[in-house]
Amino acid sequence: MNRLKVSGINVLPESWTPPAGNHLYGFVLAEIPSSELVNALRFDFIKRIDLAESELTPQSNNAIKQIQADYLWASGITGQGVKIGILDSGLDTEPLNPDLPLSLIKKDYSSFPTLDDDVENKATGHGTLVTGIVAGQGFLSADNTGNGGGAYKGAAPGAEVVFLKVGNDINGGAGTSAILNAMDAAVTVYGVNLITLSYGSWDIYHDGSGTLDQKVDWCYSQGVPVFLAAGNFGSLGRHFSGLISAQDSTDFIQVNVTNAVTNGTTLAFNLVYFDGLGIRKDFKLKYYSSTFEEITNVYHYIGTESTFGSESRISQTLFKVPAGNGTYYLRVINNSNTSQSFNLYEHYNDGLNKVKFANPDSRYTIVSPATATYGFAVGAYTSAQSWVAYNGSTYSFGQIAEHVSSYSSQGPRIDGLQKPDLVAPGSAIISIRDRDIYKTQNIYWINNNSDPAQGADYLVSEGTSFAAPFAAGAAALLISKYPGITPQEVYTALRNNTSVDGSTGSIPNAAYGYGKLNAYNAVMNYSGSGGDPGGDDDPADDPPAANYVVVNAKVFLEGPLKNYKMNKDLLEGNKLPLEHPYGNSPWNYEGNESVSVLPNGIVDWMLVELRTNISANTVAAKRAVLIREDGILTDLDGISLPEFNDIEDGDYYIVIRHRNHLSVMTASPVYLSQDTPLYDFTDSDNKAYGSKGLKKSGKYYAMYAGDGNGSGSITIADRNEIWSEENGQVGYKNGDFNLSSGVTISDLNQLWNKNNGTVSQVPEN
Repeated sequence: MNRLKVSGINVLPESWTPPAGNHLYGFVLAEIPSSELVNALRFDFIKRIDLAESELTPQSNNAIKQIQADYLWASGITGQGVKIGILDSGLDTEPLNPDLPLSLIKKDYSSFPTLDDDVENKATGHGTLVTGIVAGQGFLSADNTGNGGGAYKGAAPGAEVVFLKVGNDINGGAGTSAILNAMDAAVTVYGVNLITLSYGSWDIYHDGSGTLDQKVDWCYSQGVPVFLAAGNFGSLGRHFSGLISAQDSTDFIQVNVTNAVTNGTTLAFNLVYFDGLGIRKDFKLKYYSSTFEEITNVYHYIGTESTFGSESRISQTLFKVPAGNGTYYLRVINNSNTSQSFNLYEHYNDGLNKVKFANPDSRYTIVSPATATYGFAVGAYTSAQSWVAYNGSTYSFGQIAEHVSSYSSQGPRIDGLQKPDLVAPGSAIISIRDRDIYKTQNIYWINNNSDPAQGADYLVSEGTSFAAPFAAGAAALLISKYPGITPQEVYTALRNNTSVDGSTGSIPNAAYGYGKLNAYNAVMNYSGSGGDPGGDDDPADDPPAANYVVVNAKVFLEGPLKNYKMNKDLLEGNKLPLEHPYGNSPWNYEGNESVSVLPNGIVDWMLVELRTNISANTVAAKRAVLIREDGILTDLDGISLPEFNDIEDGDYYIVIRHRNHLSVMTASPVYLSQDTPLYDFTDSDNKAYGSKGLKKSGKYYAMYAGDGNGSGSITIADRNEIWSEENGQVGYKNGDFNLSSGVTISDLNQLWNKNNGTVSQVPEN
């Protein structure tokens, strides 16, 4: 520190955070003059410099009933004896609000190292809403009968609250240094039992290696669990992912620009991929115009590697796009000798989301620090589809009740670590209205009770910001009941005792994590043994292995395949049925798989068999699944991999069937378990059993189209008995070989004619 001081660098020693877990180095905050920034790198003890003033944004009744916290209150478990640290924008404390927690400590860290006691909100009422969700008293709504009835209380109304303001007074954003020091103080100064933080943003690596992630992991190491908003990036269209073969490139990736203003928007993207520490694969990103001409006026920043082994390279055009709307394309080039998955993140972010991918991927969109290895990431689901406002009218955010909210960021982390941990109520949530910010009546104001004259001191909102404090409140109830419980045990109790239903599908998955928060189940079923999210706990403590395997397979259907994805015309035209179509001859499948709502990105239903040998009489399991536009077979949620229950780990042939394409089978047995690696039928004909089991379609291999009657061969009968009878019809038809939602001459000329005489290679006896 003395050597740094001589160079005019002011180190803040109290901010020291030591190495933790996979974080190789400790860090300390310092004030560095811009003129000395580059010179500071000459010191051999400085391994990395990060900007500590990047701004993070908030990731913002019936819900209490859904997590069943009210059952615990009836048993006297309200969070008493637990001290919760809430780090947020500010809190409406003056004049006294009777709905605030009975025990409240407050301090302003937003301008650290300057501290004061004024935590009032100046820009957003976010922190007041969050505090109400955690520990609101519900006094002002004690007699409420509206919006489901009952007082608008927090999940742990008996808990103590330490409120540390981190949001600035301009827009409510929080600087990295403010959050880091508030987290440190929550643990070392105020002795909290847990922390909830509903701020976050994308960092450049998306792998949990960032500074804030490290601080979260440090809090965990000090015995303090941290609950974090997963983020509201799920539906923004700013992420794309894919897989590239060795020495290959992607097809053109379309990017759309809407409503750009003159000299306002730059095309900029962050190419991110996890290839392991010390491995630096040669990847490049190229830009193209709407006419597919390469754009060379692009600057590529130097690629960097995280301490966890992820690569990041940011690039941008050296010009602003024209005003209005436009279309551009990208291609990722893999110059290495191995295949590699990759992620593209729109980086410029003008605040209005003007640049989006035409085919975005909502996965891998968790924000930092929810990406922290030992942070508890919480997504949002819709616990209430509508609300009755102060004026007596009913309104809605347009979300689907009981389903994951469209905006909720999805996992996993780019290195595959499961995120989010679970989902909690996040839309539409009613909590305390901040009187300093929300002064003008609008449709989000909620009356205290059935008598409008009693006032409207509550507000409805949505976001993962409001899901995370529900999980924190549930944790407070756990700690209150079991004071000696460890952070590891808190996390495991919450994850292992969720609510699972038709909307969650098989868990864990990228959207719902381990399911929906259920505070009652977590408290009542707590057994005292936990699991380590880092994976290094004693295996003897783990629960017995579930008796199931998953199928992880990718296959394309020839007809709907265009470039590297399949069309979703049946889904988008509302022609895709809610239940599988394989109950009739020739399939005669007796399963009852169905959905109430079809997930996004689905192409059609498929039928999957597991055989212990090649012959048809060795079928060990069979079930209907969904196929996504990228060719991945999924469970009914459209995200998680299909599970086959009561099946032991082992070698199986996988047979994949479709109602008007020839069936295909793996060329050899595949070892199936709960962690089955991907079997990709699309990259080689050798992946299929028999000779020419797949058809070359552009760069990929796909299942032959044209078997309209499902006989296992493409013959004149498919033309005369299926296509001719259905020609000109619209809907879910077996003669619709390209799955365009209508039977046309294209199905005959472009598919059946070319495949006539082809026979499936799957043994059927």
